[in-house]
This record gives sequence, C-alpha cells and structure tokens, in this order.
Amino acid sequence: MSELLQHDCGVALLRLRKPLQHYVKKYGTPLYGLHKLHLLMHKQHNRGQDGVGVASIALKAPPGTPLLNSWREIGMDALQRMFFSFTQTFDEKGLSNLRLGERVLSWQRKYPFLGELLLGHLRYATHGKNEKNQCHPFSRKSEWRYQSLILAGNFHMANQEALFQHLISLGQHPSSSADAPAVMERVGYHLDKEVEELKDKYRDKNLSSAELTQEIEQHLPLVKILKEACSAFDGGYVLIGALGHGHAFAFRDPHGIRPAYYYWDDEIVVLTSEKPPIKTAFGIEFSKIRDLPPGHVLLCSPEGEPDIQPLFPKYTPKSCSFERIYFSRASDPEIYKERKTLGKNLVPDLIKILGDDIEQAIFSYVPNTAEIAFLGLIEELRDRLGSSPRVERLISKDMKMRTFIVKGGRREELVRYTYDTTYGLIKKEKDVLVILDDSIVRGTTLSQSILTLLFQLLPKRIVILSSAPQIRYPDCYGIDMNRFEEFIAFRALMSILTEDPKDQLLREVYEKAKASLNSPLGAIKNHVTDLYKAVSGWELSERMALLLHPNYKSGLNFPVRLDILFQRIEGLHKACPKHLGDWYFTGEYPTPYGARTANQAFIRFIESNPQGAWFSKDLNRLGTQ
Repeated sequence: MSELLQHDCGVALLRLRKPLQHYVKKYGTPLYGLHKLHLLMHKQHNRGQDGVGVASIALKAPPGTPLLNSWREIGMDALQRMFFSFTQTFDEKGLSNLRLGERVLSWQRKYPFLGELLLGHLRYATHGKNEKNQCHPFSRKSEWRYQSLILAGNFHMANQEALFQHLISLGQHPSSSADAPAVMERVGYHLDKEVEELKDKYRDKNLSSAELTQEIEQHLPLVKILKEACSAFDGGYVLIGALGHGHAFAFRDPHGIRPAYYYWDDEIVVLTSEKPPIKTAFGIEFSKIRDLPPGHVLLCSPEGEPDIQPLFPKYTPKSCSFERIYFSRASDPEIYKERKTLGKNLVPDLIKILGDDIEQAIFSYVPNTAEIAFLGLIEELRDRLGSSPRVERLISKDMKMRTFIVKGGRREELVRYTYDTTYGLIKKEKDVLVILDDSIVRGTTLSQSILTLLFQLLPKRIVILSSAPQIRYPDCYGIDMNRFEEFIAFRALMSILTEDPKDQLLREVYEKAKASLNSPLGAIKNHVTDLYKAVSGWELSERMALLLHPNYKSGLNFPVRLDILFQRIEGLHKACPKHLGDWYFTGEYPTPYGARTANQAFIRFIESNPQGAWFSKDLNRLGTQ
C-alpha cells in the first residue's frame, strides 16, 4: 500500500503462573515479565506507533501499596522510552541481593511494575487526538480489589453512539462520546451489578466484611459479566483486562474480525494480536500457538489457572482479510504463504492483459510490504513461461520524507518526492513496466508520485497490479477508511455513472439508504452495492487507470498506456480461506451496523456535494430536498 493507512492496534497480556522468586532463580532477574512484555510489544510495533500503555498488577501487594499500576506515553519512540525508564530504576547491588534470597515482596513495594499480571497496548490514533489520555489501558481503581478494573483493546465499535446513549440512559454523565470509555463503563456497570447481587445473596449469612470480600472474589461470575457487557457491542474487537484481585481475561468479537493468539504452559499465559511475537519471546513452535476462537474468552483465575469459554452463540467467522494482505507481520508462515498465493493468483489475468508485450516486460513492486506477493507472482510466471522474468528494483522510498507531519498543499508537493526511481534501466518506448502494489485505496501517492516517476521513464506501457481486490466500501471496525469519496474505486464509479448518466439509479440508492435509517437493525441492507452492480469490475479498472494517469489532471502529455489489474474476490478467498472478512471489497458486512455505516456514508457523500462535480444537473437538487 503506497499510501499511509491508520489501522489496528496491538495488545499483549502476560500472566506469570509462578511466584516471582521462581523467575529470579531460573532466569536471574525479577524483570523477566517486563522484559517479555517489552519484546511482545516491540514485535507488534507495526500495529501502533502513536502511543503505548502498560499496566501491572502485583497479586500479593500488601495493604498500603498500590496493587494496580499503569503508565501511558505518546510518540514514535514511546515504547523504548517507557521500558528504558522501567529498567533504569533497578540497581545491580539490589539485583544481587534479590538473587541471594531477599523477599520479592519488598521489591514490589519499591518497584510497582514488578507484577505477576501485565498488560500492554500499542495505539494507532484512528479516532480522536493523539493525546496521552487517549492511550490504553484505561483503569478504574477502587479500594475493593474486585471492583478495580483495567481494560485495553484493539477495537472500534460501529455503534459507539448507541453505547454513548445507553450510558446516559443509565443516569451517567459520560465525559467523552468515544467508544473506548463507553466500553470501559459498560463492563464496569455489569461488574458493579454482579457485585451488588452477590452482596444481597450473602447479606443474611452474618459474614464479616473480610469474609464477604473473599466470597465475592471467589464467586464473581466474570463470564456472565463479559457476556452481558458484550451483548451491546457491534464491531471488531479484542479486549484484554483484569480485576484487582488477579482475574485476567481476553475476549474476541463473535465474528473474529480482529485477531488474537494465545499460548500457555506451567510458567506463563500469554495472548497477543499476532503469532510471531509469542514465537520470538518464548521460542514456542507456531503449531502450539492457538487462535482464540471468535466469540470466546481466555480466562486466567487469580491462582493462574487458564481456561477458554464461549461468550456468544456460534457466528460465521469473518476474520479481516486486510490483516493478511497488509497489516500483520509476514514472519507468520501462514501469512507468508497466503501473500505468495495472492501474487500467484494474478498471473492468468496478467498474461492475458500483456499479450505479446510480455517479452518486453520488466517486473518490480512497491512498497516493501508487497515483496512477498511479488515473489509469488514471479514464481508463477516462471512456471508458466518456462523462463525467468526480468526483475528490477525500480521504485524506492526516501524514508527521510515524512509527509504526514505537513499539511495542505505543501504535503501534496512533498508526496511527489517521497519515492525515487532507478534511472538508466528502461528502454524508452520499448520496455513494459509491471509494478505490484499490495492494495490501492485512495490512489493519491500512486498518481502524485509513483506513476509520475514511472511515466518520466517513457516506457511503452505501464501495468499496475494490486494483490488486493478493488476497495469499494468504508470500514467501521478499526481501519481509517470511512468516506466513499476517499476511494479511487468509488470515484471511478461515480465518474462512469454521472457520465452515462444514471440519475435514477443514484436517486433510488440514496432514497433507499435514507429509508434504511428507520429500519430495524436486522433488516438493514447495504444499498450502495446496487451502484457497483451497474458497472463491471473491468470497467472500473479502466476508469481508475484514466483518473490516475498523469495526463488526466496535470496537463502533461505522456503517450504511455496505463492498465490496472486487481485481485479477484475468488482469488482472495482462495489465498486466505480462513479469513473471509471481505466487506471492504464486497460490501458484505458481518454486523448490522456495518451496513448502516455504508448507507450513512453514501448519504453524507450525496448531501455534502449537492453542487459537486460528481452529479448531473438533475441530481444536483438531491442535497436540498
């Protein structure tokens, strides 16, 4: 993906199942848990670089000392700064004394993050400002251990407005309408409710306050609490958390939209957003790292006993396919294989498009995340052609150009110079350039930088390949793609429909989308799919090539043909058979609020552009009716 997308966060949950002294004796340091958490988070740094947060619970903390501690930082280097601060507080003399048998408890008083239960979070600021108070984990502290709650997650709730209104209906006064505080308060509400019910249950048993606390901690129905809290969530989520008395949990949305993987043995229980961090941190074979089933919760009792239990009735898994194409690390062998298959699947259509030009073709890729799909593409071409295609490194990125910190026209200017090309490799008007990208979303960087560079080389022809299908619809489960006009596929669609023009179809879809806002959630359909049915995928690709051609807006005159070839949906499913969440491409959302989000986005598009260039004369009146 040659343009920046904000996307999923990363989470890490680590429970040490042995007393801390065990890790001191075996590994020579009381920092074993912190070191492992740092590594788990570092290996997920691709998932969040805007901010980080860490929380720790010392299970044996005596009264008078905090049992729950948390720390949050923002900035690209926040992870390193945070863990540097942790380790700098320990002195070698003290560590020697600890190894010789000094009680760990005294060290936990002095160093609050020496806990047996640790949580970590890496944030991408897809919503809200990038401020420290927006970072996870969120905590709700109480003098009662069982009502102290800490929560972090990789999620976005499509129905955050409904969650916000629900809190108001309970009599609360939310300080923010964001989904993270709403999730926290909803879990907290059901926790408080169950605590009160347990107090009523034991009221007539003449228990002392200490005995009552013990009974509540032992019998608190955590699965019931989470199930009732989650019943109102509509979105993609993996949430991790803990209660002050040591009950830890991690649960996943019923469709498995967001990823979560776990492992446990006699020393640890661990869960992360990706497999490779667990493999790296603990040397575990990939076959032993499990996928947390959709709609299930990983529990860890205060005594450290792990368990997996269902929270929801069984749903059709719709794990996000974008995770596999772009976001996750390809050091996971399954992801590596899937990406190679995505590249291989493009070859039959590519051979048809190139025809006789295949003899003059030079193959390359951009950005680096497309490299593995490119390897699959070249392998398949070699097998089919019986010879090795010519491969060159044509495009490189100048990492010193940080265009995201510059706004307005100056940013557009810098985008043009973010990439550079290798000169002297191309025979003008003879060679054909075939460039693989992992996905094409907005097309901004492609048109303003990459294609302009390539066209200046004056090849005979350029073919851009996308290992992902055409991205046609907004996402409401975490990725920052929520407006139709951002997508080059949608802009191409509107260009075709308003050129025809198909005013009646646009009006019908608009009116159906408006009417759907008053429909029961379960009956809502994504009506924007009707627009795409009126145009073939090949027509859209041709129109995208026209809109992205440097001649289209710049007035330049490059006599070079441009073609764009996308992955077919069937090819996506063949490559990623376990990850069928394809709503970006097909408009088939796994939850009711997904379809509503698509309809609302189309309504906003129509009504905010009543005089826009997308519309014919008759359609211009839609926004004012």
